[in-house]
Amino acid sequence: MAQPTIPPRLLGPRMAVWGYFPFDGRLVDAQGTHADWDWAMKQWDRVAQAGAAVRLVVADQPYSRLDLQTSVGAGRRDEARAKFDACRDAEQLVFGRVYVAGGKLGLGAVGTQLDDPLRPGRQVPAVADQIDAWRRLYGDRIAGIYLDSGPADCTDPAVPGSVPGIPENYAAYRQAVRQLGYFLFVQAAQYPDSQPSQWLRSLQADFLTLWEAGVLPYRSKFQARDACRPEQSPGVPGWWDPGPALRWRTVHVVNDCRDAETMRSVAELAVGERNSRTVWITRSRQDPNLGAVFDVLPPYWEDEVGFFRAFLLQEEKEAKDTKDDKENKEAKDSKDDKEQKDDKDDKEQKDDKDAKDEKEAKDSKDDKDAKDGKDDSDKFTKDDKDVKDEKETKEEKDGKDDKDDRDTPTEKQLKDGKDFQDKQDKDLLKIEKDFESPFGDASVFRGVAEFLEEDPAADVEADEALPLGRTFIRPAERPEVGAGIVADPAEPEERP
Repeated sequence: MAQPTIPPRLLGPRMAVWGYFPFDGRLVDAQGTHADWDWAMKQWDRVAQAGAAVRLVVADQPYSRLDLQTSVGAGRRDEARAKFDACRDAEQLVFGRVYVAGGKLGLGAVGTQLDDPLRPGRQVPAVADQIDAWRRLYGDRIAGIYLDSGPADCTDPAVPGSVPGIPENYAAYRQAVRQLGYFLFVQAAQYPDSQPSQWLRSLQADFLTLWEAGVLPYRSKFQARDACRPEQSPGVPGWWDPGPALRWRTVHVVNDCRDAETMRSVAELAVGERNSRTVWITRSRQDPNLGAVFDVLPPYWEDEVGFFRAFLLQEEKEAKDTKDDKENKEAKDSKDDKEQKDDKDDKEQKDDKDAKDEKEAKDSKDDKDAKDGKDDSDKFTKDDKDVKDEKETKEEKDGKDDKDDRDTPTEKQLKDGKDFQDKQDKDLLKIEKDFESPFGDASVFRGVAEFLEEDPAADVEADEALPLGRTFIRPAERPEVGAGIVADPAEPEERP
């Protein structure tokens, strides 16, 4: 079975309401108002309209005893369900009241009746039957079970007159409630729970009513009452204040408040000094037959709702401010993160661009250096070629010059040649003269002449230069007496 959240939404001070609105026709006010079904439903509407200013509301037992076999039973059950739903939608927890007679009434079984321990001679449904009645009629439309008429007897077995079976009965009640998935709300007004077993706290109830009395004792005699040692004053047990985080569990009921002014002072005391966060302040009606009963809302109902709603509104404002601050902070953080991301992206883009530009510049420089290197290499190659060609040209020129130098006789060579030729000519003339002997025999001369007529250069190529320093001269080359040597002699004449 689904359970509502406890506490509903916020943890601050809220109201509790005893919705014991009867529908048996009793007279409920001095104006002669009779409590019928329509009147009761209107009271539930007023509770639901209080909204989240009310933390919990307790429905009286008659709502679990509607007879579905009657002509109006089923319709009333459906209408009551709708009222409980409205309270739940207003973030209120609805509990069904179960009478346990101070923990002395046995759990029993569903469908059984037991003697009422507090009112001898009266039969009441067993606790198990009361719990089951709420389940059958309302299921999860109610949040839990309120165990009313809490323990007032000593449970210490060592103390005469004690009722040691009470803790065991409460353990059985708790089991029956929890197995249905309900929350547990226990009335334990002024109970000290000072025994070693601390059985009340071991129940781990979701809510505990620790006070239910009038304004005067609440102001001046706020303390526990120990049934085992009535002569002692136990004071205020430390566990009555469970601390800020769990104070919503502690319920205080002040039941004889007359007016709105008193209500506000008691509410401030409950919240400010008594450390309760779930408070019900009312003016119980004194019924001549029933005594003090909680069957009507107090005359200052709207004032009381307003008092506790102020806490709700303040908490909602603080929650909204906190949410807004959080959202603003998140928005600012998101903006800062975005700006940081944008800055990072810009920086990365700039770094990438710089790196790209640097790479392109480097590649460009490398390409230029490579080109310049190639140009230099080509230039060096060309220069080397030019140098080589120039060298070869120079060498060829030098060779030609050397050859020209070799082929062109110097003035000394020309003079030496002329001197040599002149000497030869003289020698030849002398020979001829010598051959003109008295013998008149010219045969020797003719032999010499024939020899001389043979061309020693006939085997030399026509274009080939004759070597310098030859020791012969052709007859045709002979100059006239007194003439010089010619550089380019005429072709020899043919002899007859």
